[in-house]
Amino acid sequence: MTPPKGPGEITIDDDVLARGTHWQSLTDDDSRWLSGTAFAVLTDRPDLAATALNQLSDQLMAVAENGRILEDEEDDVEPGDELYTPNYIHEAQPIAGGILLRLDTKGALYPDMARTMLRLMKEELARHPLNARFVNPDAYL
Repeated sequence: MTPPKGPGEITIDDDVLARGTHWQSLTDDDSRWLSGTAFAVLTDRPDLAATALNQLSDQLMAVAENGRILEDEEDDVEPGDELYTPNYIHEAQPIAGGILLRLDTKGALYPDMARTMLRLMKEELARHPLNARFVNPDAYL
């Protein structure tokens, strides 16, 4: 696959978050478990994709369980009203044909959090001359 000269095509597989379930239809009440706490991206430019997503880690760390991106002033919340955000984002690791971005979310990746993260990552990758496909990470964990 030849990398494009301008922005390429960025796609998201339907079952990227849970096998057999469309990623946009998951709810917090859904009894199905999400597929790990990682995102797998197949791409023709893994080096460029890794750099782009690594630079996005601070913004991904600010994505709360409800999908909102928290701002610094929101740190002043009442005890008990805190929203959960990731504890750590690991640097992207190479996998066959792409990269794996692991998150430390204590084993819980909330659907709204995951959807916002996918949107942010897709927007970031779309700024670069590469093609990418977000796939279910199960085979890479």
